[in-house]
Amino acid sequence: MDETPQIPRADTPSSDSAADWLREAAEYLVHPQQQLTPPPQPELMPAYDTVLACRQQLEASQHELIQDVEMQAMQTVGSILAHDLHNLSLRLALLSQNLEQFYGDPEFLQSAKRVLDDTVERMQGLVDGFRARQETVIVKILTDVGDVLRAVVRQAGVESIPGLQVKGEYAESVNKIWADPFFLANAIRVLLDNAVQAMPHGGRLTLRTRSTAQGGAELEIEDSGEGMTKEFVERELFAPFRSSKGRGLGLGMYICQHIIRLHGGEIRLASEPGTGTLFRLTFPQGAEQS
Repeated sequence: MDETPQIPRADTPSSDSAADWLREAAEYLVHPQQQLTPPPQPELMPAYDTVLACRQQLEASQHELIQDVEMQAMQTVGSILAHDLHNLSLRLALLSQNLEQFYGDPEFLQSAKRVLDDTVERMQGLVDGFRARQETVIVKILTDVGDVLRAVVRQAGVESIPGLQVKGEYAESVNKIWADPFFLANAIRVLLDNAVQAMPHGGRLTLRTRSTAQGGAELEIEDSGEGMTKEFVERELFAPFRSSKGRGLGLGMYICQHIIRLHGGEIRLASEPGTGTLFRLTFPQGAEQS
């Protein structure tokens, strides 16, 4: 009678200790604050060295990523500051050009005082906002996009521009999103300024807000101005240092798009020469809506 061959059994204690060490090594890669002890078996020493090297590479990559994010954030802040200060300088330059001609006109003097007061207020707001974000550049809180849009419209004074019809189609209740109101207001201001400048002889400006079916929020700015060609939109509109106005830094739409992306949002538009432009900003859900 043939004997059944015996299958050799693995050394259980040794296998268990090796398996325990491999689990410990995996935990070390995820939680580097833990200490990784040397393996219980000499044949695992190459794996030990590899794990330590991988952890060092992960830490170096993480550090570089944090530096890149911080640098991009500071570049965004600097670009916004330069863009807004340049726009304010243009307002002062225009005021200076008209000062000599209309100095004796009381209505002009009243208007000039309003422009100067508003310019000083906006410059102070830029400085204060920049100081507040030197350490915490992006501060997202639950935000109502309608409130931000209405505040920008009020600050810009578009409703008092002669020949411009402003229509607000604001939803009564809009889902809140996670956003930095300072940055979001700058993005909206760029779109609003562009819409007004596209209608130098007046026109219709329509502003809309609404919730999305996915729990987020949408904001629209539509003008009846000059419009843009498909080629310009695809090649020039969002490119930095490109301006269709013959002046300025050409950073407005580039900054606007970058801010929207920082908020996880999307910017879309529809435009035709001679018929106007519609910009739609879509943002993801910020929190569970009550």
